[in-house]
Amino acid sequence: MLIVAPTAQDAVGPSLPAHYRALYQSYPGSKELVIVFSPTRNFVMVKTDWRRNVLFLADKRANYYAQYPGRAVSGLLRFLREQGIEKTLFFGTSKGGFGALLWTALCAQKAPTLMWRCVAFSPQTLLVPLNERLYFPSYKNMMLRAERDPVLMQNLTRYGDAKVIEGLPNVFVTIVYSEKNRVDAEEASRLFGPNIRKLPLPFAFHGTLFPFVMDRSDPTALREFVTRIYKDIIVDPDLAATLPRNPDELASAILQTQWIPSLDTLLSEIFSVLTH
Repeated sequence: MLIVAPTAQDAVGPSLPAHYRALYQSYPGSKELVIVFSPTRNFVMVKTDWRRNVLFLADKRANYYAQYPGRAVSGLLRFLREQGIEKTLFFGTSKGGFGALLWTALCAQKAPTLMWRCVAFSPQTLLVPLNERLYFPSYKNMMLRAERDPVLMQNLTRYGDAKVIEGLPNVFVTIVYSEKNRVDAEEASRLFGPNIRKLPLPFAFHGTLFPFVMDRSDPTALREFVTRIYKDIIVDPDLAATLPRNPDELASAILQTQWIPSLDTLLSEIFSVLTH
């Protein structure tokens, strides 16, 4: 499944502010690291075969990874040095995509001699000022909290625009989005630059990660996978707000896109980038 329950006890990871959770999985012999920003309060894709080191992150307060990110990135950079990581790729979808873009930019600013990579699937790119396009329950709830919490509002005001990543010479960004989804397309359209590559997909739904992680060679298995995704909407209001009403619509659209590479192929291609 795409979304799994968190482990009972997290593995040793970087020292982060208290409202973040981290789970580190090492891959012997690899000097590459994927940092996975969950779009939920739980870790995601823990059972995926990443074939490299993986650091799973979750924002326990669903603040789009925008609360104390500077402090978090400082701890992350220390951790990367301790682990001997040579190549890092920030990975996120939806609100996790915003976190991936933001933390990539902050790492690139703090460590300008290193090359940083990011892939964001259907990311939100503007949190503050109030973004009327964002219909997600988590965004509306966060902004309500910010009205009562001046510290959160201060963080959102400082870090709430992913345009900070534009033009950074030591960053290579890939944004995957659904060109027929108005919110996806408009959020992606805000970011430009020689360091930003966009991959539009011919979908109307928000979940552009799905075709990369599904087995599209087996229609029966794919439809079973889609059925499991729809069961998750009970505990994930954001997911419920973004999926087509009919599961068959999602499955049929994905089945028609055999040209989309596997997730491992996409990540390997991004890791192969030396300069941009």
